[in-house]
Order: sequence, then C-alpha cells, then structure tokens
Amino acid sequence: MRATGRSHSLGVMSRGSAGAAPCGHWFGTSPRRSTTSRSLGRDPGEEAKVPGPRARPCVPVRAGAPGRGEGRRGGRHSATVRDVSTEEAPTRGHAQRQAWERWREYDADPAADLPRILGAALVAFAEHGYHGTSIRDVAAASGLSVPGVYHHFRSKQEILRALMDATMDELLGRCEAALRDAGADPAARFDSLVESFVRFHMFRRPQAFVGSSEIRSLEADNRAAYVARRDAAQRLLEEAVADGVAAGGFSAEHPDEVARAISSLCVGVASWYRPDGPLTPDQLVQRHLVLARRMAGAPA
Repeated sequence: MRATGRSHSLGVMSRGSAGAAPCGHWFGTSPRRSTTSRSLGRDPGEEAKVPGPRARPCVPVRAGAPGRGEGRRGGRHSATVRDVSTEEAPTRGHAQRQAWERWREYDADPAADLPRILGAALVAFAEHGYHGTSIRDVAAASGLSVPGVYHHFRSKQEILRALMDATMDELLGRCEAALRDAGADPAARFDSLVESFVRFHMFRRPQAFVGSSEIRSLEADNRAAYVARRDAAQRLLEEAVADGVAAGGFSAEHPDEVARAISSLCVGVASWYRPDGPLTPDQLVQRHLVLARRMAGAPA
C-alpha cells in the first residue's frame, strides 16, 4: 500500500513517538542527546566485534513472514520484520533500484523495504536511541537469536552503519532518478530534486531522525564515510541552483547559501509532517516548490 497521507504541523515529536524526527537539518551537525539513557537489557561485551569474515547482509522477507504487531515471542519493539534469506541477496539491490525509479512512490511503512534486522533496529534506535538499545533488543524484535543477529552483523555499530548507509542509498537513488526524469532543463531538474527531497522526508521520518540524532554514535571511520555521502546529497542541490543561475533562469546572488537554505526547508518536513493532516503530499510538495523557487530567484 502506497502512502497517500496528509500533513500538518504538530511540532517536534518526543523520542517515544513512532516516526519522530527532530527539527533541524539532519545533513548538518546533529543535536546532542543525553548519553545517560538506561540500557534496555544490554549484554556485557555486546559492542565487541565478532572475529571472522565480514558478515553477510540480511535481506528482505519471503512471503508470509510475520509483520508489525504480530507478536513475535520476546519482541520489545514493533518493527516490521522480515525473513532472512541469503539466497535473495544478489537480487535485492537490483529490485530496490528499480523501485527507486518510481521515485514519487513510497510504501506507507518506512521499514517496509529494509531487511529484517535493519527494520527492527530502525524502530528501536528511533524510540530508545542507539545507546539505549541492545543487540538482544534487536534480536528479539526481529525474531532472531542473538547469535542469529551476529551471523549477519559483527556488532551493533555495524548495524547502525548499515542502516544509515541504506538511508543514504535510498535518498541518493531517488534523487538521481528524479534528475533523470527531469531531463536537461535546469528549472525542471531543480523542481524534481526539491520534490524528491520533500517526499523523502515526508515518508522516511524515522530514517531522518536516526540519521540526525545518531551521527554522533558512529565511530570515526563510519562517521567520515556517512558525512561524505550526506555532503554528496547536498551537492546535488548546490549544483541544481548553480545551473539555474548559469542558465539565466535563477537570480540567486549566493547559490550555495540558497541551496543550504532549501535543503533545510526540505529536511524540516520530517519534524512536523503527519499523514492525517489537512494537506495532501502533492499539495505540500507544491507549496514547498513555490518557496524553493522564490529562494532561488526563479519564477514561482
């Protein structure tokens, strides 16, 4: 089922609210959260990496796997969980890229396209934070044993890195598809890119929240890799504004600053969008396009 929700502003949701996202720019420095969160049953030494070859990825479910709210034994979180089938791993990336070509379409469940373990981790990290979630919590929510989780990921840090990589894969994949659809016209490329950013932050609010709040929880090498991809997304907007100025359609005097402001405008949607609000997604997109065009000095 594809999302057809409406939107309205309710302010920033608390961490305990499903799908919460912070106000502000998750491409930038994230707000620091207290590190005194009570551990939810963390096992001693669970952060230690398991020796051996790099873990194999977890992949989506086969038909018939239990989903959200179906009462997996011992589950603490309500993640949509998916069966593990390593035989499907080679085809998963191709299927996702095909889905991203339909860049305006989103499943109503933000975790629907994630592998089982990452879907459970997304919900747990959004609700309790990285440091408030244990490997045992993720295992219970995904219907696996702790050794079962370690079969696919060597540490909780590796799960966080994989989840944030998956978020950037989707954001960049959808934006690139939007640019391909737009063709060569700078104004059309700008509009499609802004629309893609807005829709992503409407329908991927938990990913936006974790991407902002848990960047500080990434180890140095992982953080550097994530920031590089985050900056690549920002450059897409910078290039779109600069191309519009070069073509004579935009009058922005400071294209880079305008691009950052537009990015903040789009990302901010994740902090207040609600599916039951008075605006449809298409109406919300159109209003943000008017604002973005004015900021870039383009005809509204």
